[in-house]
Amino acid sequence: MGSCREHASAVIKDETGCFFVGLNRIYNWNIPDGKELSFDCAWDKGKTGSGNMDPPFNFELLNTGRIGTDLKDYYPWTKMEDNGLQPLQAVKITRNADKMSKMTKDDSLDTYLVCNAYVKAGEEERTILEGSRPANFEIKYALPGGTADED
Repeated sequence: MGSCREHASAVIKDETGCFFVGLNRIYNWNIPDGKELSFDCAWDKGKTGSGNMDPPFNFELLNTGRIGTDLKDYYPWTKMEDNGLQPLQAVKITRNADKMSKMTKDDSLDTYLVCNAYVKAGEEERTILEGSRPANFEIKYALPGGTADED
């Protein structure tokens, strides 16, 4: 989980924050045969359609190298005593000072990130895991002075 493992990494002075996404524990559910499971996120327009698709933030999925193996080892889930808690994908959000300094009054402050679970077999194109729902996040912030800078 990289630096998201430490609670101190999600502090205002570092201008970073972390959150985690995972799949619910569904009794005896398993990853489809021959498929790999992963997570990914993308900026989104949101329900209002006003989301900034190039916001003044960067995001990084931290434990991508091992999440697929951890998920494969975890499922099928049968009980807490045998399987424990589900593996989580760590996502780190960092303020991009350069982008923020270039924002104008016309730029949307609405910032939405949507994360999905995906399946893929070999070289085929990945698809959203059937039956899964996205995790939707709204990032709240204000620009220096409380509004976007004037042109």
